[in-house]
Amino acid sequence: MKIRRADADRESMHREAEMLFLANKAGVGPMLHGFSHDFIAMEKISGSYLGEWINDFRDNPEEMRNVIRALLEKSRKLDHAGVDHGELTKIKRHFIVTESGPRIIDFESASTERRMQNVTATAQSIFLNKRFASRLDPPLSLPDPRDLIDALSTYKQNQTDYNFENIIEVCNLI
Repeated sequence: MKIRRADADRESMHREAEMLFLANKAGVGPMLHGFSHDFIAMEKISGSYLGEWINDFRDNPEEMRNVIRALLEKSRKLDHAGVDHGELTKIKRHFIVTESGPRIIDFESASTERRMQNVTATAQSIFLNKRFASRLDPPLSLPDPRDLIDALSTYKQNQTDYNFENIIEVCNLI
């Protein structure tokens, strides 16, 4: 359950519920159960934020690779659905790893009017944020930043399957 704060600068929860509905159609985000002017009823996501989860799985590079790849794939689903999350650069607050896999949460700032950049924001947050990336290496082999920036730039201009798979390859997530 999410409740609109009395001091919130938005009139209602309708826009966030609409973005969450679109994300759900793409198979992303907590399931929307219903909403009203001041409330959103949604699935409770239980798990660890990605940063905390990484600490517990440093001895399992294969699992780390799988979770990070799954986050990029979910980000791609949002790109295809025409929903830009808007805050995937804030890695500490928007990625939760559950027993069934990683999830993207909090669609308050999402938009269908901006250019889709979920994959690029997620990859940048994970691999180009030096503070976060340093927690991955070792056990993972980090991509060369220039190669990743080139792959992300190519994907940003043309969001094809081929360009997405190139990002996966550059990030050593195969």
